[in-house]
Order: sequence, then structure tokens, then C-alpha cells
Amino acid sequence: MRFNRFLHLTGAFAIVFSLMVTLLVGPPAASSQSGVAGSSARPADTTYALGENIRVTPTSSESVDVIGTPRLKIDMDSANRGEERANYGSGIGTPNLTFVHQVVEPNISTQGISVLANSLELSGGAIRSVIGTNALLSRSRPDHDAGQTVGWQLQNSPPTGAPTITGGPTAASFDERDTGIVATYTATDPENDGIAWSVEGTDAAEFNISAGGGLRFKTSPDFEAPSDVDSDNTYLVTVKATANGESDTRAVTITVNDVDEAPTITGGPTAPSFAERGTPGSKCCQKGRLCHPPARNLPEHGTGIVGIYTATDPENDSIVWSVEGTDAAQFNISAGGALSFKALPNFEAPSDADNNNTYLVKVRATTNGKSDTRLVTVTVTDGNDPPHFIQKNEAIMLEEGYAHYLFDFGASDPQRDTITFSLAGPDSEVFTYEHIFNTGTMCYAALNLLHYGREPDYEQPTDADKDGVFSVIVQVSDGALTTELPITVTVTDVDEAPVISGKAAVDYPEGSFADVGAYSAADPEGGTATLTLGGTDADSFSFSDGVLRFNSPPDYETKNSYSVTFTATDEADESGVTRSSSLGVAVTITRDKYAAPGRVTGLSASVSSDSVALSWSAPSGGGDVTGYRILRRAADSESSFQTVVSNTGNTGVSWTDNNVGSRTKYLYRVRALGDGGAGELSLPAEVITPKAPAPGRVTRLSASGSSDSVALSWSAPSAGGDVSGYRILRRAPDSEANFQTVVNDTGDTGTSWTDNNVGWRTKYIYRVRALGNGGDGELSLPAEAVTPKAPAPGRVTGLSASGTSDSVALSWSAPSAGGEVSGYRILRRAPDSESNFQTVVNDTGDTGTSWTDNSVRSGTKYIYRVRALGDGGEGELSHAAEAVTPKPPAPGRVTGLSASGASDSVALNWSAPSAGGEVSGYRILRRAPDSESSFQTVVNDIADTGTSWTDNNVSSGTKYIYRVRALGDGGEGTPSLPAQVLTSD
Repeated sequence: MRFNRFLHLTGAFAIVFSLMVTLLVGPPAASSQSGVAGSSARPADTTYALGENIRVTPTSSESVDVIGTPRLKIDMDSANRGEERANYGSGIGTPNLTFVHQVVEPNISTQGISVLANSLELSGGAIRSVIGTNALLSRSRPDHDAGQTVGWQLQNSPPTGAPTITGGPTAASFDERDTGIVATYTATDPENDGIAWSVEGTDAAEFNISAGGGLRFKTSPDFEAPSDVDSDNTYLVTVKATANGESDTRAVTITVNDVDEAPTITGGPTAPSFAERGTPGSKCCQKGRLCHPPARNLPEHGTGIVGIYTATDPENDSIVWSVEGTDAAQFNISAGGALSFKALPNFEAPSDADNNNTYLVKVRATTNGKSDTRLVTVTVTDGNDPPHFIQKNEAIMLEEGYAHYLFDFGASDPQRDTITFSLAGPDSEVFTYEHIFNTGTMCYAALNLLHYGREPDYEQPTDADKDGVFSVIVQVSDGALTTELPITVTVTDVDEAPVISGKAAVDYPEGSFADVGAYSAADPEGGTATLTLGGTDADSFSFSDGVLRFNSPPDYETKNSYSVTFTATDEADESGVTRSSSLGVAVTITRDKYAAPGRVTGLSASVSSDSVALSWSAPSGGGDVTGYRILRRAADSESSFQTVVSNTGNTGVSWTDNNVGSRTKYLYRVRALGDGGAGELSLPAEVITPKAPAPGRVTRLSASGSSDSVALSWSAPSAGGDVSGYRILRRAPDSEANFQTVVNDTGDTGTSWTDNNVGWRTKYIYRVRALGNGGDGELSLPAEAVTPKAPAPGRVTGLSASGTSDSVALSWSAPSAGGEVSGYRILRRAPDSESNFQTVVNDTGDTGTSWTDNSVRSGTKYIYRVRALGDGGEGELSHAAEAVTPKPPAPGRVTGLSASGASDSVALNWSAPSAGGEVSGYRILRRAPDSESSFQTVVNDIADTGTSWTDNNVSSGTKYIYRVRALGDGGEGTPSLPAQVLTSD
């Protein structure tokens, strides 16, 4: 029999279902007939067989998509059997969805089958329209049609199975600092056992779930300080429903939303006390307690600041401060949160609302219209009164050139506290106090300027800003409060004597016509000054145009010192007074040092086998000598004399030429040098050097070999000429060839040498010959040495491996023993293989202790070993180190799939996944036209990351449904929602 039920969708869109419930014939292994409510083909007591399928087919007005495995609740007899579940079977992308219930116990229907109210259980899934809007299914007809008479009986034990989560979201949004429930989850169990709820997954530690399925944060979340594992305010958990050891789970993503929050006042007093200033008194300080402490700032309360308040805002917005309340009119608050009195309070004349010296205000911190407040009670106390000046002068005039007593300042303290004077201000360092004393009730201190010996000059001010006005602050303090008195000391102009410019002492060369010097006079006040010449030797000079000159060139031998005096006189002032000054000038005559020296005489030369010693007499006339030039004619040559020493740099009259050859004739000449130039050359001196003997034979040659060198040592010749160096000879290893020179000349007289150019395990034979100016000495007897075999490097230690999805980084420690390392061999065992280790790098070629393997696959375990290499062979293999390259995540779900059809093609467009792993391509799926079959793959992998594709294998006038799945190294993403299109005719 067939009967109709009408269901409807509620939510963002509506799809009308016509519900057709059909009982299929028999289980898969049986063929007996059975009936349903209203059927005339079955007796009333026909039994539904075990395994028999009942299909419920809702029909919608448009094609729908199915996510997950939703179910329908059906009732086959509420009095006996109760609710059952029909699981989703097929129909995705069509208007017809089929749900199937399989009979688990033979039974008899008495009323027929009904789809219950609120029948759709999503079970973590959803039914959606093609545009992706979720739907809810409910029925609009009674539970059972009247007149049904089909029976129902139980023959087997009740059904068993895991519970099913039937309600609760998979994605929830939650405002930060909220304390409520994030979401509530429901579940059913076939045996109606009690459900035990739990929460698991990445961020499970942050959540609780109640016995009723209420999921909530353990601690209210803070968007600015996320506590999820990756700190991105997206919490990943799995809600689990368990009954009788069996469970169902639902993955849940909770996103915490940022909420604009009020600021919080974090600092500042709630009950500050403020000491008032009071009024001046007339009592004096204590005697004998005045001193000079460093200058200091006024106490903080002198600015009227009551307290400084601080606040923080979770969004780091700027804080706006304000003050409210009963006595707010008496206060200001700065942008930085400093609360202060507008006018300093007076304890004796309070200005608060109730005149009790207790001021009530409210400090408010505001951001974006949200605020926090703090009640503040400010108590004004009868405070300490500051000392005050009873004698003062704020503008002092000081004549230039004077720097003594300036003024006596007097002060008194109302509380008779000990008071101290101190100084501050830009010019305080040049002032001091002196003569501190008490008289009656007043305390006095004399202010002085520290300019003794460098008195102030009106024309050359020395104050800080160079304006001739010193600025200083006189401070008087009782130890708690300070009173300041700014003072200016102005330097005034005084008529001064002229100032004479010019040298007081002059050195003057004899016979010179040069000027002695320039002299002038200036009046500091800008008037005219007259300069006149006088003194003992004034007659020997002339003075005109400001220049002093000799009347005739002076002679050192006749007179070598002169003395004159200049007198400067300014113009008469209004009283007819003139002022004058004088300058004595001493002129000293010096000899003419620029005359050339005379001729060197008495040049002689004495010879040895390797040097020539010269001596001579200094010139007897001419200028001063500062050094000598030595000249020599090339041996056996007709060339001119050549300079061998350009300037000896001293007045010594001897020199030795050590750069001579044996059995050679040399001719020498010497010239004196001075500030006046070069003197005449001396007569030549001739000498012939004897022939030098060759060095003797080197003896006791020995050779000692090590792993990388051979050390030679020998004894110098005991006879023959001087040795200047040695020649080292070596016979080629394992060769009958003659000895070869390895060092032509060591260039020194050392009797040892090391040959670092040797090989391992080789015999070498050496001979040594002494060298000198007299020629080459006889070869030494031979000496031989055998170098040992180099040791192999030790074992590599500390090998570690760290894998990423596409590489493995190795690092290790170099061997701590054995021979030198020249490189390393890297070995790797084939992934997932029992084979031996294979060489991946035969020799790194350097001594670096790290290497990266870029030839790896993701999701694979690799095992490595490393061996050190060197001239001595190969070291022992290191211990093995393994690394697993992680598998990258699969791409996320493709979104926004759209299809546009022509008569012979369909153009697809989509958006790449916004989450998950990297995409390397896409798989295109299509459901066969007018078919109930599943989606078929039409392109396995388009192999690029483009987000469009055209299907040219379509028929005109045909409906197609498409889905797209992203592909990547991490696997396959979830298929997109379907998109359907009708090709044009």
C-alpha cells in the first residue's frame, strides 16, 4: 500500500517534500510478502522479516546536497516498538533523497509506519540547497493515519549499537570574556542507555562539557591572550557521546570573537593625602646649621599633583582621562592621568563642597565609549609652610673687572626649622655663598661671583648664553619645602685702558731686511688709541703703518739684543682723563743658519774582508752642520759617484759601509749638510777589499720525520768564511735521481729547518751546503728520515637528524681523536627497507659538521650514519640517527563552485581552499546525465593550481552536476558543494 505524508523545510529556504513510504519486499535472502498501513495485499498480522528494508523517500522542489549521514525518525508502533531510524542511503544532487531502515527483529505492525515530528537528525551532517543553505525537516501530518490494523510483535532481543549525536553545531562563534555555554549537544542511544559526555582533541584542556551536553570554556577566553594550541583564537575539539562503551564523536571548531572591552584602571591612589602650603611666618632659623647642599627640585606636591593614575585597554586604544564627582570643579587631570588641584588648597580656607578638607571625586578612564572609574577621596592636611625671603635683590648690577661681594640675602622659616641656602640655574656654577651669619630672627648669606683673577669683562661675556647677564636661582629650604628666588647679575661697561697687540719677544736673523713685527692698539670702548715708540734702543728702529723695522740690518757680532717700549693712549673722557698702557719688546739677533757648511777634510778609509770604515774632519767654516752625505763610485766602473747615504742625520764624523764585495776597489767622497744647503765635496779616499773565504762544511746533519713534516738540524761550519745562509737539497723519494734544491738560500744563519712538503710513509734523504760572500761551502754528509703512516680519523659523534616535509637536516660533532679530517661520507638506509645503508654523499670535501638531504619524500622514515675521511683513511661509522619527514596536511575544501553551460561545453569556476595544505591540482567529478549513479571522475588531476576548467564532453539540452576536489602532497581535500547546469539546445 502507498500513503502520503507532507513535510516542509524551515530556515533560510523552503523545499516542500512529498513523503512516500514504501515497504520493500523481503530481506536480501527472503521473498515473502509484507504489507504496510492501508495495504489490502497483506493480512493484518503479517510479520516483517529480519533484514527487511523499509525505504522512505522525501521529494523536494529542487536538487539538494547531503553532507554526512543524516537520519529520519520513524515510528512503527509507539505502543510496542517505538522510534526507529532510517539512515540516509542515496540521492545526493537530486530532488529525491532515499532513507533506509533495516528490520533488526521480526515484528507485526498494528498501526502502520509514521514519520515522526521533528524527524530529521543531522548526526553531524546537513541537507543543503545548491547554494549551500542548510535545511531543517519536519512533518505536518498526524503520527498515524486512522483505521490501521496491522499488528506488531517482538521475537528477538532489542537492538544494540553506538549512540548517535543528533544535535549541536560543528562550528561555533563565541565572544571573548563570555562565561556562558558555547553550544549544547544532544544524542540518542538504541538501548536508551544514559549518555556520558566528554571532550577531546587539540584544545580539549580549555573546555568542560556537562552531563547534559553543554560545552563551555573552563576559563572565559581572552582574544588578546589566546590559549588554543596555535594561539590563533580557533579552538579545535571533539565532542564525544558514550553509552555502554560505544561512542559517537563530532569535530567542533570554536572561533573566539574580539570584543571591544572597557579599559581597566590599574594604578593610582584611592585615598591620597595632600599637605597645604600655608602662609609665611616670621621666625628665624637655628644658628650654626646653614650649609651648601646640591640644588634640588621642588617637592612633587608643590605642582598640585595628588596622584598619577594608570590604565590598560585590551585593544591598546588611547586612554582619555576625565574627573567627575562632588568636588570635580577643583581638579584637573592630564592626558597622562595626573590628578592635580587647579589651585593649591589652603587648609584654613577649604574649597570642597562641605568645607571639611575632604574632596570627593571620581577618576574615569575611557576608550571607544567604554570606561572604568575609581572613587578618590583627597584629604588636605595642615602642612609644613616653606621658608621665605625677608631680604632680597632680584636684579644686581656689577661693573666689569670686579668679582667680590654682591649682596646679602636673608631668609626665615615659619616653623623655626633649620634652613639651608643653595644655588641653581644656568650660571650657578660660577657663584658661591660666603660670610653666612644670623641676626635676630633672620638668616643671611652673601652671594659672590667666582671670578678672582678672571674678572668679568663687558666686552667678552662668560655667562652661559654670552649676553653679559648671569642667571642664578637662590634657593632656601627647610629640608622639605623649598622657595626659589631668580636673580640676574648684569655686567656693566667701564672705561678701560687701550690694549696693545703684538709680540713682546722677537728672534731676528742677522743681516735681514725683514719686518720685526706688526703692532697696534685698540680701545675696548671703541675709541681711538694712539701708539708711540720709546725705550732704550728706539733710535735703532722706525715705526710706521703699524710695522716695526730696523733702520739698518743688524750684525750679530756687533750687537745681539735690543729693547724698545710701545705706549698706547686713548682719547680723553668727559672729565679730560686719558688712560694708557705699555708693552716692552725684546728683539734677539740670531746667526744666519742658512749659510752652507764648509768642505769636509781629512777623509780616510780602512778596509776589512766585509766592510769599509770611513772617518773625516768636520768643516772649519760655513753654516751649521746637521748631517753628511756619503758617496761611492761603483767598483771597477767609470761611472759617476753614487749616493749610498743621503743624510747621516747627525754630526758624527765616521761611518762604516757594510755593503761591499770582496776583492773590489771603492772610491768615497763626503759632503757636509746643513740648513743652508750642502757643502763642497771632500777629496776622494780609495780602498781595495780583500777576497772573502768560502764557508766550511756543514757537519752533524740529522733528520727526524713526523706524520706531516721532516725536521732538519745541523752544526755551522767551524772554519772558513762567514755564513749568510744555507742551501737545502733533497733526493726525490724512492728515486735514483740526483739531489734537488728545495731551498736555494735560507737567508739567515739558523741551523735548523722543517720540510712541510712531505708525504706519508716515505723515505727522504737530505744534504745541506753553507753560503757566504766568499762562495758556497762543501755539501754535508747525507741524512735520511722516514715519515710514518697517517692515522685514520676517529669516530663521528652526536649525529642528529631533523626532518621537514621536503628535507632532513643532519648535524654531528667532529671526531675528538685520530688523524685530521678532510671530509665526511653520508650514508642512508633506503626508506621502509631492510637493505644496507647506501652512500648518498661520497665525500663532502670540507670539514663542516652539517648537511641537508633534499632528496626525501614526505611521510617517510630515514636512517643516517656518517663516517669521517682523511689522509689516514676512513673513520669508524657513527651511531645511526633517524628522522621522519612529516606528511603535509591535505588541502581544504573548494568553495564557490559555479557552472555555466553552452550547447557543447560547461565552464567551471571555483575558489581555492582557504585552509589546509598546498594545492598541486584539482579532480573534477560529474554525475552521469539523468542517472542515479554516483559522481564519476572526468579529470583525475588537472595538474595545476588554476581555478577554472571547461568540460567539452557534454551533450546539448542536458543537466549536469559537478563537484571539485583539491589535490596536494598531503592528499585529497573534501569535495566541494555540487553545482548543476543545463546545457543549451
